[in-house]
Amino acid sequence: MDVIRHSRKESCARRYFPADDPVGRQLVLGEGKDLLVEIVGVVRDSKYLSLGEAPTPMLYLASLQPQPFRRVDSLLVRTAGPPGAAVASIKKVIAELDPSAEIEIRTMRDTLSLALFPSRAGAVLLGSLGALGLLLTVVGLYGVMAYSVSRRTSEIGIRVALGASRAGVLRMVMKDGLILICCGAAAGLVIALVAAVPLKLFLAAEVGTADPISFAAVLLILALVGGAACLVPGRRATKVDPITALRCE
Repeated sequence: MDVIRHSRKESCARRYFPADDPVGRQLVLGEGKDLLVEIVGVVRDSKYLSLGEAPTPMLYLASLQPQPFRRVDSLLVRTAGPPGAAVASIKKVIAELDPSAEIEIRTMRDTLSLALFPSRAGAVLLGSLGALGLLLTVVGLYGVMAYSVSRRTSEIGIRVALGASRAGVLRMVMKDGLILICCGAAAGLVIALVAAVPLKLFLAAEVGTADPISFAAVLLILALVGGAACLVPGRRATKVDPITALRCE
């Protein structure tokens, strides 16, 4: 009889033993139903392939065949400060326990670097594309508003001649720009919600594809940057001389 060293608590134990304690119970496995195993421990769900993978039933089985290799033990150590500062102390303690032991110490960050590489690479790529898109948005919005102000020079001159204040002219230009920003943000929000679904596998379990904090932060950044892009043409509109504008017309 073999022994199950661990079983995944949420996905495996709850599925097959929803109301009972699985420790001490036995399972029959194998295609021929000829493998009898006993559960001796239960552990929490874990990640194996990606950060966003869904929990699936998983069993950890002891080896069925004797392994003619030396024993390999793993020790996890949590430090209060930087992990690198504790390496010398850990090596010293292990060497005192077993002077013949071959010791390899790696930080958890280094151990998980390969597993986190797709997520980090995707974050860098998407972040770069997002920054480029934000830059194009600012340039495009500034160009549209500057062209709109130049086309409405005579209108602005008439408004000023009839008593419109500079603050009123600035509000008019900013309002037109904010309408464009809101329309673009609404369309982009819908597209982002749909396009973010395939990215779920690269996200941690605590972060969803429709994370409200992330979307709110992006909308706030767009509003601030877009408002700044509209401010320059708006300030230029407040300096329009009504006499000069009417003469040009």
